[in-house]
Formats: sequence, structure tokens, C-alpha cells
Amino acid sequence: MNRLYYHHSFFGIWMIVISGLQVDDYSVLNDVVILRSKGSICGFNILNMPELSSGYHQLNNDKLQLINEKLLENNLVELSEQENPLYVAEIVEIVAIEDKGFVCKVNLGAESRQIVTKAKNVRLGQKVVVALPSAVLYNGIIIEESVIYGEISSGVFGSKQSLFGLNEDLGLILELSEEYKVGDKFNGKCME
Repeated sequence: MNRLYYHHSFFGIWMIVISGLQVDDYSVLNDVVILRSKGSICGFNILNMPELSSGYHQLNNDKLQLINEKLLENNLVELSEQENPLYVAEIVEIVAIEDKGFVCKVNLGAESRQIVTKAKNVRLGQKVVVALPSAVLYNGIIIEESVIYGEISSGVFGSKQSLFGLNEDLGLILELSEEYKVGDKFNGKCME
């Protein structure tokens, strides 16, 4: 999933998340702290890197090149850019779960998924963003398949907060305009 986190309090340290596993061990190799979970590498803290704005960053080619140079200097494996599974979907079925929320069936083009939500603005035919398992949201949360209210949820709906970090329309899913095509990867832009 390769996600980069930078916090201004840790000047010059880039934190790279490879998986959402809990870190239980680490080792230091020059300017690289290797983070492990049950013996497998799950991330890195890389020291003496350029300052960035605080928060999560997608790994573009320039950042990835800087990281790989530092990893190769220390005889570590290179990282590759990975896709974040965010897709345009259409809600094709909605079933209410008492006063708790909704079980929604969404069409992703080549497949259908079930998403459980508490969002009050779901409706049939609505085009939305679906974050599938392994997707990383704006705040760094890693999506996993889960059971909510006794129903399997194979992802989550995107909101302005979860996709862009905006504190508006809280509790509401982001509705996409007609320009979006069901099944396409979501490019991170909101055409309203």
C-alpha cells in the first residue's frame, strides 16, 4: 500500500507504511529504521529527508525515488508504487438495518460488492466512491473487510473527510456527478 507520513515535530523523518500490521520489532541501519511485524518488514522511518507538510502523502515518483535511493544505500529492497483501490460505483440496492444504518449493494462494473454504512444520504442510482480492502484513506486508515451490524462490508463509501481531509458534510458520503463512469478508478478529483 506504500503510504508516506510526515509530521513537522519529527523534522527530516519520513515514515513509510507498507502494510497495516502492528509493529512489534525494529532495527536501525544507518539512516533507516526498519519496522517489523512478526518478522516481516511492514514499514520504514527514514532519517535526514527533505521537509514536507505535515500529514499523509501519496508516494509520487519523485518521493519514491528519494526513498529508494536511501533504501539502496543501505542494501534494502526498493519500493514500487502501488495502486490505491478507490473506484467509482453505483448504489443498486439498499436495505435498512433497523435504526442503525444500511446494507448497500454497489455495482463496480466488473463486480458487485456489499457495503454497510451509517450515512443518511444513500440512495438508489447514486454514483459514489468505494474504497475496497487495502485502500488507504486520507487520514491513514487502512480499509479491511469487516462485519458491521452482523453484515459483511467489503469496503467503505468515500466522503469529503475520508478522501480529502475536509471537515464538511460530516457523516455524508460523497456523491459523484454523471461524468464519472462506473468501474473506473477514482482519480481523487471531485467534479461537482
